[in-house]
Amino acid sequence: MKIYLRNKENFNKETIEFYENNFDIVEEKDADIIMINDFESIETDKIVACNSTGKDHIKAKEIISLRGEDLSDLTAVAELTLGMAIYCTRIFKKEEVRGKTLGIIGYGRIGKQFAYYANELGMKFDYYEKEDLDKKLEYVLQNSDIISLHITSDESNRNFFKREHFEKMKDGAIFLNSARPWLVNQEDFYWALENKLSGAWVDFNMPFVENLVTTPHIGGGTFESKKKSELILANKLKKLYGTTR
Repeated sequence: MKIYLRNKENFNKETIEFYENNFDIVEEKDADIIMINDFESIETDKIVACNSTGKDHIKAKEIISLRGEDLSDLTAVAELTLGMAIYCTRIFKKEEVRGKTLGIIGYGRIGKQFAYYANELGMKFDYYEKEDLDKKLEYVLQNSDIISLHITSDESNRNFFKREHFEKMKDGAIFLNSARPWLVNQEDFYWALENKLSGAWVDFNMPFVENLVTTPHIGGGTFESKKKSELILANKLKKLYGTTR
């Protein structure tokens, strides 16, 4: 199979060597597979391989992602979320996180890692999964000082978090979203920033609001996690399509 590495200069050297040893590296027009490791949108009739679990930025005949792979060694998003929980609690409430209750909405890999880190700092935590009853979600919202959203970025979850959820949260709570903006109804989010929350953090760009901290989707962007995830996906492609050498 012929592969095009989009923005090749952004790939780890070891990843590039792996592809060069196992595939033909060609220009985009000649490629069977376009390999991307960023969140720039792409629409193509070729196969796209993405160095992420989220696929909402891609329109292609086939998408090969990190979903289904063992990503337990990737901790960058959970680390950043912990850091922003501490930062927002200090900046907006002038309080410590120790003794606070963390509510995790979506208890997958990142949610579990975040819970582990928070527990080590003396925080309590509870969580809600889609399989749980609505009463469990209501309980978590009502009893948490910090709510962190970690549901999957699937179309079925669009506008999952709404005003009714913000209204159930504690007055002055902190809200964290490391995933995608469209998982939360944006009109309701701005209402909550003005009327309910002491502050919030999102890992994507949004218009300036005084009690909102934003970062440009850098959650998984550490050197270590990018290298590990690139090689996980490279090996997945090798298993799927074999080698040309």
